Amino acid sequence: MERLEFLSLYRRVLRINRRCLPFQLRVLGDDYARSEFRLHKNAAPNFRWKFFNEWKMYCQMLEKREQQNDIGMNLSPEQIQALSAEQQTKLQQLREEAIKTGTKEDMNQ
Repeated sequence: MERLEFLSLYRRVLRINRRCLPFQLRVLGDDYARSEFRLHKNAAPNFRWKFFNEWKMYCQMLEKREQQNDIGMNLSPEQIQALSAEQQTKLQQLREEAIKTGTKEDMNQ
């Protein structure tokens, strides 16, 4: 694997983290990626390919979730009905805050 490919993948990971992850998770993800890429930059070629492929799959997974706007977990109607009225109210408030936060992040980018 060429050094250019390695750096290109690292940059791709950081761009996808910036696009797809909330700030707190992005900071964590960027730190983790930075550490892992530093640790593996001189790894044996057969291990580097495995490392490279795992990070490519990570990027593809986040891109897919971004396209589907699928961040978080959807509750089934049965799960929602099983909640108390207070829990349903809290769930709705959480949903509204998540939407507001997403809108604020979009405006800041």
